[in-house]
Amino acid sequence: TSVDYTPSQDPNRLTMRLVASKNAERVELFVNSRDSEQPKDDLFLCSEYRRQVTFSSRVTQGYNCNYQHFKTFQRTDKGVRLNVLTASYFDP
Repeated sequence: TSVDYTPSQDPNRLTMRLVASKNAERVELFVNSRDSEQPKDDLFLCSEYRRQVTFSSRVTQGYNCNYQHFKTFQRTDKGVRLNVLTASYFDP
């Protein structure tokens, strides 16, 4: 198993090569968009929209999926509170 990621060349692409997996030999992850905002002094919001493409010679159709992580960071009297919401969108 290996991971190829070179952020200096392409920070939006990551390749994983898998060994001993029944479903995939290679997985490509692409970041298609990022967003962030700070609606209040103590609240920061960010999101990343990603596409996952799975390649395999053993499975007829690869697994393709789009998903998005929404993160909120809120300052509290005890530190920072992090919430993560993940939405998954399947290709038809």
